[in-house]
Amino acid sequence: MINKVVFFVGNLYLEKDHKRFGYETISNRGYEVEVWDFTPWLNYNYYIKHRPHSKLSYKNYKTLHTNEQIKSAISELSSNDIIIDHFVLSNKKTIFENLKFKKTKIAFSILGQQPLMNSSPIIDRIKYYFTLILNEPINFFSKIYNFFCLIIKNLIKREKSHDLINILIVGGSEWKNNSDKKSFNNEVDLIKAHAFDYDRYIELKNTENKINQKKNYNFSVFLDEALPFHPDYDYLKIKPYCSSKNYYYEINNFFDDYENKTGYQIIIAACPRIDYKLRNNPYNNRKIVSSSSTSLVKNSKHVLTHMSTAVNFAILYKKPIIFINSNNYSFYLKNSIKNLSRLVEGKYINITKNLPSNYSKISVNEKLYKIYKEKFIKEPNTPDKFIWDIFCDYLDKVNNSSKNIL
Repeated sequence: MINKVVFFVGNLYLEKDHKRFGYETISNRGYEVEVWDFTPWLNYNYYIKHRPHSKLSYKNYKTLHTNEQIKSAISELSSNDIIIDHFVLSNKKTIFENLKFKKTKIAFSILGQQPLMNSSPIIDRIKYYFTLILNEPINFFSKIYNFFCLIIKNLIKREKSHDLINILIVGGSEWKNNSDKKSFNNEVDLIKAHAFDYDRYIELKNTENKINQKKNYNFSVFLDEALPFHPDYDYLKIKPYCSSKNYYYEINNFFDDYENKTGYQIIIAACPRIDYKLRNNPYNNRKIVSSSSTSLVKNSKHVLTHMSTAVNFAILYKKPIIFINSNNYSFYLKNSIKNLSRLVEGKYINITKNLPSNYSKISVNEKLYKIYKEKFIKEPNTPDKFIWDIFCDYLDKVNNSSKNIL
């Protein structure tokens, strides 16, 4: 009998994660829930710099700082528990060594892949790596080195941490091409769900059905990704994709041009990992709205983005998308934006060059949107309910089967 669900978290646990990981949903279905935050153990300096200023008061939330704390916590797990390991932390030596003799089930999620270069035609991938060699040879050979190190590590390592994983929670057909998927044993249970964003889509649909309110809005939304100062740069130990000076100068000029030519106000959908109170509004005092990306996209005229995962909402609501690129962005970012815009035939604009004479000819390719949705958001004929209700349905089924055996 499974009684408790334990989330392994490898990045700062924020309020949005509490909702996204279905804490309340799982609790309301009768299961105990715990959240184990390994961030201070993985990257202490990052944790100190970016942890929330207000202490999290969620029940059964704890941070793990040392190997001893990890060993002690894992020793308490039993076959009545199940781990949700979004970050594949069971791959870490200390965690793996303490888990491998436990009978605790482990679930890994591939919920809505983000389009990468391997989603592109082969010729485009060849061009990408050829250009990478010419522009960033150190970066290219670093990728090659890391790739071969990973192969050697897997060959030397007799036991694979993926052998511990019993359950895959997946969303969108692209999960089948996930590199991690090939490492799992063939006897995993498969739970078909969808991308996290689809939960917010269902939530808004249910709310609007209750209030039955429709309005005609006259704005476009920009999905902010905090490119110059996103905390993930510190976590991954990489340089920002663009300097703050270049980024805000260019994008505010573009916003001015867009607003003047269309008459649509641009509203900034806040990046969920940024505390905007700690810095002045960098968008020339344009309105910044937090925790409302779903409704902002639904009611907008156009969706402006670089490569935000929240572009999923534009696909679901069939909104015209403008992809913003610049000569001042990193090589990786520039190519990622090009690749994403090509997948859905969105309006592609390099804001370093001459801006469009107008923004009227921006359309939606419904065929490509449909393909994108099925690959990266939700496959057809999968349950149209919240991810964690689908997951709890699975747990209920497992527990009922156990009762029948007994």
